Amino acid sequence: MSSSVSHRSVSHRSVSHRMVPAALCLAMSLGCASILDLDEATFDPDAGTKTTNVGTGGTGNGGTASGGTGGTPTGDPCDLYCTLVGDNCTGESQVYQSEDACRATCAILRVEVESDPQAVSCRTEQARLAGTVGEKNIHCPAAGPGGNGVCGSDNCTSYCSIMLSTCGDAFTDIDECIANCDTAVDLGGYDVSKTAGDSVQCRLYHVTAATLAPSTHCGHSAGLNPCACTAQISDNHVLDLTGLDLGSGEGATFEFSGADAEHVHSITLSAAQVDDLSAGNIVEVQSDVGVQSQGFPHSHIVSINCGL
Repeated sequence: MSSSVSHRSVSHRSVSHRMVPAALCLAMSLGCASILDLDEATFDPDAGTKTTNVGTGGTGNGGTASGGTGGTPTGDPCDLYCTLVGDNCTGESQVYQSEDACRATCAILRVEVESDPQAVSCRTEQARLAGTVGEKNIHCPAAGPGGNGVCGSDNCTSYCSIMLSTCGDAFTDIDECIANCDTAVDLGGYDVSKTAGDSVQCRLYHVTAATLAPSTHCGHSAGLNPCACTAQISDNHVLDLTGLDLGSGEGATFEFSGADAEHVHSITLSAAQVDDLSAGNIVEVQSDVGVQSQGFPHSHIVSINCGL
């Protein structure tokens, strides 16, 4: 009898010791799988075996585990790119008018820049560096649509990739687009304040805007006003300076007519005057005496500003 009682007593103590942690978990609503070091188990009815789900989340915070990548966006690389560039390139360093413009531009860069398969990943890294290292005046232009010579070969190549996809009627091919872009001044760097003037930066601004509103911005991004040199002339005369190559270092001659189109003037810009325009200076030049069918012989002072 004594032996039998002793056996039941030992068995009771053993069961009691096992039940204490489980009872505590139930009573205190704690994460028992964590306390008892148990994996979450499920049953696969097809395989007929137990499968174990092992968590791979990041560190917990107040009982909530973060994602394995620290909560950064995953999936479409444009999600991460536009999140980083929107967070880290702000104020004077902003390179997109809106998140929608960023996403529309990114979608084109992913497909169109075949010669640079890292077109998006390079810009993403530059946007990340803008937040971690600083020097936003360096990293944000590189993260922007042109790449600023860091991501992609140069601003004109990136601009034309976006341009041909967005405003396909403006140029016949990328070579024609680049040749036209090369006539504008590349000011270096980039931010969304460059909305006017005959510069590559103005074209970049308007071509990214054209991804959302092509009818409004395709002409601008192709080099028309406001991304062009403008001329002020008295008496409603009109001078179209489209095609003025500010980077050529050469002079140029243009004709313009009066509002009645019955007489024509011409002006000649010297190479030094073209250089002055490319440096952002306003140049004044006197026209010849216009050939006309009526009225008196006259000339005009033409004031040219390329808005740089």
